[in-house]
Amino acid sequence: MLIKRAETVVICGAGRFGASLAGKLSEHGYGVTIVDKKEDSFRKIPDNFSGYYTVGDATDIDFLQSIGADKASFVIATTNDDNTNSMIGQIAGRLLNVKNVYIRLNDDEKSELVSEFDNIKVISPHSLSLTEFERLSGLTMTD
Repeated sequence: MLIKRAETVVICGAGRFGASLAGKLSEHGYGVTIVDKKEDSFRKIPDNFSGYYTVGDATDIDFLQSIGADKASFVIATTNDDNTNSMIGQIAGRLLNVKNVYIRLNDDEKSELVSEFDNIKVISPHSLSLTEFERLSGLTMTD
């Protein structure tokens, strides 16, 4: 009998977005580890979360390796700081060779920092909000 091992996900940042994402992924069977520098941040983790959480610095390559980020299916950087998310993304994508890295960037222009790496994808709340506004309003916005 073969037992399918759950895909693993490391989420860096336990704010509202990171905590909600951790709950949803955990609910769908992913093995989730969520990291934050502040222990107080974990109070936002929903009740449906069944993974692990740990206090640490996700910009430290040794720390990321110690929690298994180098073996993760996904690394997702959701902190409130674009520079931190970019750094985490580049460490995970370039140095740890994680195949699927997602980083949240509030400043669309900073996406150029990682645009040459196929395995690092940007989540832009600004762009997503504009797209949703266009869909709801029927208007077409151009930059």
